[in-house]
Amino acid sequence: MKTKTLIITILLSFFYFYGFTQSPEQQKAIDDLYRIQDSILNTPEAKAAMQQMKVIREKYDREKEKTAPNKNKVVEKPKLDITKYIYDKYWKNTMESNNNKFENWNGGSADIIILIVSPGNLKGRRIKIGSINTDGSIVFNLPKNVDEIGPLRRVNLKFLDLYDTSSIKYTNGDTGFLSDTSLVIMRNDQIIGLLTIGNSVKVTLNLVDQSSLYLGDEGYLLYWAYVQGDSSLNVNENWKGKVRADDTNTIEVETNVNYNLNFKKGWNLVKAEVIGNYKFKSQDGIDLSYFKTHKHTVIASMPADAKYYFRTYEYLKLNY
Repeated sequence: MKTKTLIITILLSFFYFYGFTQSPEQQKAIDDLYRIQDSILNTPEAKAAMQQMKVIREKYDREKEKTAPNKNKVVEKPKLDITKYIYDKYWKNTMESNNNKFENWNGGSADIIILIVSPGNLKGRRIKIGSINTDGSIVFNLPKNVDEIGPLRRVNLKFLDLYDTSSIKYTNGDTGFLSDTSLVIMRNDQIIGLLTIGNSVKVTLNLVDQSSLYLGDEGYLLYWAYVQGDSSLNVNENWKGKVRADDTNTIEVETNVNYNLNFKKGWNLVKAEVIGNYKFKSQDGIDLSYFKTHKHTVIASMPADAKYYFRTYEYLKLNY
């Protein structure tokens, strides 16, 4: 009986997955299989076996209930150390500059690189724009010209804070464009970390990480952008909707994302700023405030309060 039932089950499974639209002959075959299965399961032997299995299962469940450890014990959810959580997320393996220098720098002499990775060159093309000296001082030496780079109009792939990139307006959108919000730090052909520039360790991580892009920590991120000719990229997007910190906290927000990037030929310094926020927290008390405004502009010079943040990842062992 077991063998017949197994064969019928396999055949029924076959018809289920491959026979959503059956011919009359296939449908008749399936109906015949169901009738055979019913005749087998309705025999006295099959009914007796099923009843015995039910009795054994009920006995097993009763014994398991008796011996279950800490049956009535209330397990309290461990409290999250919010201070440690924030510290670990933003500061673990992170170094902040002081007067354009990393104190206690032990990374030796290293290059500051914009790395261009493409399907045909997964190791990447390296554009050196500066260096970190052995004493930890940071020096930028931007190359005068950069050739063989993609057009400005492709930059919409980088702007992940826009819901609709189709509304971006370009002038001279086919001019060559190069930028990256996170700069690669390399020593002896090996990546040792990433460099970001701004006035907040939180913002300089949030704006380059899709998982925290919408957080409302205020401050700014800076990055260099090179264009081969005068050009511009402009868009203003307003959005209104509900956002959720977790299953219990939901709020309605209105956000504005504004790009007013008017580039001059050569290198431009771009400021991405987070202005205003909606305050709310998760069940664990973690600050998950949501931004109100993202403002992107080209600025004339490095602000006095700007700092460099070097992040190294101990587990990252990529050789180029």
